[in-house]
Amino acid sequence: MSDVTEKCPIYAYIEVKFAEDVSFLENYHGMPQWEAICTTICPEVLGHYEALADGRCAVRARMLRIQ
Repeated sequence: MSDVTEKCPIYAYIEVKFAEDVSFLENYHGMPQWEAICTTICPEVLGHYEALADGRCAVRARMLRIQ
């Protein structure tokens, strides 16, 4: 998932601002960090992009569409 961490500017923000939540998901649910951020926290904070079945972050989807 290094592509996501390098291309998504929201990832770094969530990694810092929601560190406690990321840590909880990693420890309690056994999720890797990228999964906790991209599939759980980002959609909860920013909303889902309806056209994507896997619930990727709405902002990331918009940014990819702009590029």
